[in-house]
Amino acid sequence: MGALLPDVRELTGTSLDARFEVGDLLARGGFANVFSCYDRVAQQRCAVKVFRGEIKDKAWIQRSFEREVAALQKVHHPNVVSIYAHGAAPSGAPYLVMEFVEGRSLREVLESGPLAPHRTARLLRQLASALDAIHAEGICHRDVKPENIIVRHEGAPEEESVLIDFSIAIVKDADETLHGLSRAAGSFDYMAPEQAVGYAESSSDIYSLAKLTIEMLTGRRLKDLLPAAALDLPERVDELLRNLDLHLSAESIHILSTALEFDPAKRPRAAGTFAAPLVHDLEV
Repeated sequence: MGALLPDVRELTGTSLDARFEVGDLLARGGFANVFSCYDRVAQQRCAVKVFRGEIKDKAWIQRSFEREVAALQKVHHPNVVSIYAHGAAPSGAPYLVMEFVEGRSLREVLESGPLAPHRTARLLRQLASALDAIHAEGICHRDVKPENIIVRHEGAPEEESVLIDFSIAIVKDADETLHGLSRAAGSFDYMAPEQAVGYAESSSDIYSLAKLTIEMLTGRRLKDLLPAAALDLPERVDELLRNLDLHLSAESIHILSTALEFDPAKRPRAAGTFAAPLVHDLEV
């Protein structure tokens, strides 16, 4: 399919900044294409994300690109994808060169069913650490979901989760929507309610992480486990978790439920605080 797309054909096999050799298409998203890449200077494999030229709202794409670059340049963490360079392709489309993360997305991993408790604990601990690191820099990811997590060394003791795709992240100013700078953003199945009006804070990412944790434990999306839940979601989750054979303590069940409160002020404020009791229970 990639070979049939004009924007892919014109980039495959070319060189960006006389340094980055663009290879095959790896993924095609709503706003950008991701290609395999080789850095001739560093002599290493990498990935290059090129924003698609046919998107009509060029100003929004440029802001999205600048947000992602700003976010990734500020954070250096083993569970957050690294950025190497950025620039503009010959077509004028902005691009950024990132670490190539070898592995499968968590979505692909979960297609085989729920993760073992110790694996859930390991990935949860890493993701919470990654979120605490970005939140410390005033960044909200806004799109924490299985598709945006790559699992490398899958199933091995050194298994790692890597958070990717900061294209809709908010940097520094959590309520940019009040100044007309942000728009509703996120993936409906995982995003916190306030993201529907463009607002986000650290607890918004923790809301998404709570849904992700339940999915790792059960192998099913929360929307499928509780299809009719709305404002009563925390109470419904509390009941659900007490009836599942997950061996979670009352403290873990409470913090998972609280992380799904409609009001962001009622949720845990730090990802590490949210994850700690769950990791303790799951590692036993």
